[in-house]
Amino acid sequence: MPVLGLLVLAGCTTAESSPAAPDCAVAVRHQGTVYVEAGLTTHRGTRVGEADLSSCDDMGEDARGTYFPDDPEHVTVWSFRGQDPRRVLGVAAPGGVRRVLVAEDLTRPERRALQRSGLMNTGRQ
Repeated sequence: MPVLGLLVLAGCTTAESSPAAPDCAVAVRHQGTVYVEAGLTTHRGTRVGEADLSSCDDMGEDARGTYFPDDPEHVTVWSFRGQDPRRVLGVAAPGGVRRVLVAEDLTRPERRALQRSGLMNTGRQ
């Protein structure tokens, strides 16, 4: 296995990363709420503004994992019909899809409702 593959499998943890989020997964911070990656969708969204984009530090013994730097990049965030934008947002991803991001404190019932909603319809999560 290539060294990079081993690093990805080894993962990284930090107090700044969400325990529910995969290590170094995409995360954004919008209006004080951190949203973590939950899946992909081909659904179009409605632009709701800009958010801070997380960075990834997955190299070395003291890797921080997903974190927000002092001067983060900004990305456009989107809301989806039928989803509360205070709980679910999207960001553009390669291939004409959007990453679905959920508030890191999304409850288990909210996660199940999101799964049943049909929003994440690409079959890749």
